[in-house]
Amino acid sequence: MQTGTDLLTATCWQTQYELTLDLYTCAVESAYLNGDFDEMERLAAIVLSAARTILDKVKIYEIQISAQTAQNQMLKAIEIGRIALSELGIEFPLTPDVARIDAGLKQISDRINGEKIEDLLYLPPNSNLHVLAKMNLLMAFFAAVYMRLPNLLPCISTAIVAVV
Repeated sequence: MQTGTDLLTATCWQTQYELTLDLYTCAVESAYLNGDFDEMERLAAIVLSAARTILDKVKIYEIQISAQTAQNQMLKAIEIGRIALSELGIEFPLTPDVARIDAGLKQISDRINGEKIEDLLYLPPNSNLHVLAKMNLLMAFFAAVYMRLPNLLPCISTAIVAVV
């Protein structure tokens, strides 16, 4: 990855956006997997500042959440998840809101009204990139919420079902 990013020009984000995004995303993930969290954060900051859309940032946010969770920094992982979700239009609370959970459960109930559980197996795969990004982020910080703020698990669960 280092060789690839070293070969990029100063204007690479403007002239070779997809290639640059792919190389930097791989470099961020590689640094994370090698346990080089400082380098991972440095590279992640570059991508987050240069990325054109939230969809281009989601993988970086997922890696950051995983890195913070691996370092037992659950609140930081949760905060990154909240920031990323807010960019996708989901405001995630830090404290459980019974009314919000009840509204989410009602929304779920309304959506599956009359459906049999086994019928859900035959739903077509969701190909909406924003929905998939929301799902990936919600799942990415599930472990951190479970370990640090388990009272928020119903919020995640209802959000996961509600975004589909």
